[in-house]
Amino acid sequence: MCLQSIKNMNTDYKVGDFIYNADIYDGLNNSLSDLEFYKKWLPQNKDAKILELCCGTGRLTIPIAKDGYNIKGVDYTLSMLERAKEKAFQAGLKIDFIEADIRGLNLEEKFDLIFIPFNSIHHLYKNEDLFDTLKVVRNHLKEKGLFLLDCFNPNIQYIVENERKQQVIAEYTTNDGRKVLIKQSMHYESASQINRIKWQYFIDDKFHSVQNMDMRLFFPQELNSYLKQIGFNIIHKFGDFTEGERLLARAEQEITADSLEQLPAFSRQKVLSVEEMERERIGELLRQRYSKEEIARLLGMYKSGRHFRNGELTEQAKPCFIYRRAKCVSLRPADGRGPIVATADGECAPCDAITAQLKPLAGRVLLPKPAYERFMAQRASV
Repeated sequence: MCLQSIKNMNTDYKVGDFIYNADIYDGLNNSLSDLEFYKKWLPQNKDAKILELCCGTGRLTIPIAKDGYNIKGVDYTLSMLERAKEKAFQAGLKIDFIEADIRGLNLEEKFDLIFIPFNSIHHLYKNEDLFDTLKVVRNHLKEKGLFLLDCFNPNIQYIVENERKQQVIAEYTTNDGRKVLIKQSMHYESASQINRIKWQYFIDDKFHSVQNMDMRLFFPQELNSYLKQIGFNIIHKFGDFTEGERLLARAEQEITADSLEQLPAFSRQKVLSVEEMERERIGELLRQRYSKEEIARLLGMYKSGRHFRNGELTEQAKPCFIYRRAKCVSLRPADGRGPIVATADGECAPCDAITAQLKPLAGRVLLPKPAYERFMAQRASV
């Protein structure tokens, strides 16, 4: 957690303390799917100074430091920082972890790169909190420095349709052996743009507590305006961590900010084109079978067009991809994880829950072959 007590803000919006219990937090938040994105934007000079705000238990700080970079991490929750220091010590790293509220931070030094990862910006509930934080970033950024952040692009229809519905969002076992199950419900306050999220925790099959996970939503044009008002110039906006799949804005300026809008996976309210389907399906599904290095190679093959020649898949691509004529596509299954493609030989989807209504889509769709074959094998065994 990166902010002081919410009592100072005259509101009951908050993130529950139990969510930031180090073991509970690490058990849930162990994905590094965003790490490669941030690594791509690291300065080439290993002596460059990097600052991570809302660093938590060092999920990104430590791997970046392992690559030889000079990075500092800031967070307000002492227990999280203590866990981060433990991890750094075990890895043989010396990292300066700082306990501070990011809204009033003053380190009296400037950095080449500053980033706020993992949707932490959504816990800045009031405009003045966001403005104070952006001013802190601006004041700590070197000339021609870079600022990166990620956040959700609000999908109000999804929020409204799932309002007050309770669904299991996570099941895992912590490092200290506790079995955790989390059920989520939410209610959107349009006047404040706050999504009031409640997580019910069950520990070892027994109810433990209800914890708030409230999030302030920022709409794209709104966030653009705030960044520019504080003095940033947006050079890139991306739809996901694959970087460059959907370039929304670009401008080279002296002071720069990189705003990454992390769309909830495949949660649009329009039928996807074949081209969009290709771009958005590959990265997520390939992770289920291939290493990061192999994924990079295959995505490179796709982006450069080497997967397809004269109307057919190339020999190099045939083991990895498969084309099928797409009859229709569903935009949002119950779990919100992606489109469902219905082909001539059946519905192909990596998602288990299929409840959304299918909509027409003409043309063909490119699918990762391992995921497709796994689905067909499961379908045949039913």
